[in-house]
Amino acid sequence: MLGDSDNSKARRKLDDYFDSLLPKTGGGLWGELIVYLYLLRRNVGYVLPMLLNQRILTGMDKEPLIPPDFLIITYDGSIVGVEVGGGKETQSGRFSAALRGCQMVTVENPRVPPRCPICGKKTLFCPKVIEDFADIENNPLLHVKKDILCIHHCKYYKPEDILEGLCPYTLYWGPVSNRVKPKQKIKFEVSYHYHYQCIRNIKDKVALTTVSEQYRRFRESGRNVTVLKMNYPYVEGLETLEEKVTEDQIVCYGKYPCPVDRRNCEFCKFLEKCKKVTELSKILQDLKGLNRSESLEKLKELF
Repeated sequence: MLGDSDNSKARRKLDDYFDSLLPKTGGGLWGELIVYLYLLRRNVGYVLPMLLNQRILTGMDKEPLIPPDFLIITYDGSIVGVEVGGGKETQSGRFSAALRGCQMVTVENPRVPPRCPICGKKTLFCPKVIEDFADIENNPLLHVKKDILCIHHCKYYKPEDILEGLCPYTLYWGPVSNRVKPKQKIKFEVSYHYHYQCIRNIKDKVALTTVSEQYRRFRESGRNVTVLKMNYPYVEGLETLEEKVTEDQIVCYGKYPCPVDRRNCEFCKFLEKCKKVTELSKILQDLKGLNRSESLEKLKELF
């Protein structure tokens, strides 16, 4: 009978074997899929997932090429290879040379999703995150790094239910007591993402008091509860591609503020022009009605 360490070694060997021949195993595929959807959301070009082609063979005796996880044909006709995770510079260099200078980009989806230090298990994306992130056409989130504040943004649970820990996805991000005994090493002066249900299960007074105080402040002055949250997936390393996004490729361009999520405007490089286009649209609509003279004056001011 195999012990835990023997089982772990056997699993690693099996993973290495499958990864050399087949698409990514289920345990490591989630990162690539998040990047795939992120590339589609960012509208950077035509995305070709290469996850099914771990090796590109040749009919001669040359070494097979190891492709990146994704190839992108940008709208200006160039080709970009996207590799998820570092440490593959040599194979990326060979692939780039074979395609005569194909640009290679290494991306990371840092700590998404993170592990809960208390139980040691990875946190899961909640239904709202999945629905928002997958709704590419109607919910054009241009650049997602902000948090979902569960008390204020959730449509599945009432604030009172979230506070009682009924939502299995809600994360607590804040201070905890140094009496907490996490399964992974932490620095108590640093805030981590914990399952809020784990916080309630261990009845940590510091964390529960922090939540209670923030909720009281919300009820009295309307200030947000910021320690109960959920994150959208995000990817780092695509800055050079995102610089190529043009105005006509942004779905909400010309509709200031963004009709889906006003936070998008904070990241849009066409913001000032977008404001003018939106105002111009309103003025042109008024020109058809009773406010013709007033609209003409606004039109002169705008230009």
